[in-house]
Amino acid sequence: MRYLVLYLAMGIPCLAGDWEATAGAGFGIPRYVTFNSPAGSAQAGMGARYALNAFASRKLGPKLMVEGGWLFQDGDFELKSGSAKTAFDANTHAAYANVVWKFRPEESKFRPFIQGGSGAKFYRGIEQPRPRPLAEFGSFRDGTDARPLILFGAGVEYSIKPHLALRLDLREITTPFPTSVIVPAPGVGVSGWLWDFVPTVGVTFK
Repeated sequence: MRYLVLYLAMGIPCLAGDWEATAGAGFGIPRYVTFNSPAGSAQAGMGARYALNAFASRKLGPKLMVEGGWLFQDGDFELKSGSAKTAFDANTHAAYANVVWKFRPEESKFRPFIQGGSGAKFYRGIEQPRPRPLAEFGSFRDGTDARPLILFGAGVEYSIKPHLALRLDLREITTPFPTSVIVPAPGVGVSGWLWDFVPTVGVTFK
């Protein structure tokens, strides 16, 4: 038992040295998809608002890491056509895992990187439905629509101290369109996936 305690006391700091934790904030900039109908077309998607991000990273080598994280984005579900627009209070939560490749060694102050991964994104309508403009194109629902996501992007890490760094992430996130909460009207076709550009700045503890 004495040797087990000694082994753990020696091993935990070594294991901890392979891990990092990052918390950050930024802004989500979604791109709309097109709803097509015999009456014309409308743009559907989410409004641009703030984003909060937290994730843990584990080193697999001098330049390779795996990460698992959570990303919250505030925003409204939106429909707009010409000068008309309607919105519905909403937000999204995403859980993801990705692989990060850093181009420079650990002792470098600036470490640019690329990343890519996948996960799930949860689109949540949080308002009571009621009659709204543009009903000929679609409507909104109170509830959650879970969709698979694909994530890729780039960024840079700047070391302030050996155990502290600033990190800029520039991510593109895409999912199938959440048709159970932003609901196309009968006869309306949906064109494309929902894309979202999410830049965040965070603090990394190593």
